[in-house]
Amino acid sequence: MQLNKSFMRILFTSFLLSIGLFVSAQDSTIQKTDLISSAKLYDISFTTKEIDTLYSDVIDNLANYKAMHRLPLANSVPLSMWQTPVVPGMHFNTVQKTIAWKLDNTVQLPTNKNDLAFYTLEQLASLIKYKKISSLALLNFLLIELKNGEIHYNV
Repeated sequence: MQLNKSFMRILFTSFLLSIGLFVSAQDSTIQKTDLISSAKLYDISFTTKEIDTLYSDVIDNLANYKAMHRLPLANSVPLSMWQTPVVPGMHFNTVQKTIAWKLDNTVQLPTNKNDLAFYTLEQLASLIKYKKISSLALLNFLLIELKNGEIHYNV
């Protein structure tokens, strides 16, 4: 229920922002009663405390939208084709370090090979690393299982 209410709050805030943009062209004030009235469109209701919290967020977001609208952006400016989280001044290691895999060497090959279908990737990697099964033998087993329809993936 909490997740549903959180989702509805986000959806409602987005709706209010779009209404806020419309309202800002006509009247720049948004009242708490506007939030209550808009909630009726989604068949939801909020407590007084929730309205108080939501109200300040709507006002803040509306101010942010107004600030964005004041930015001059010509139609000749192309859309960004890529995004990067790297902020100027950030530095990263450019040398690849050796990865130290910590695989359990006590993993044993099962007596019934069909049980391999239930091993985790870490267990299968351990079997290959410690030469308890070859990667080719494991691949052949898995391909046969796939062909026979014995393995089902939950994606």
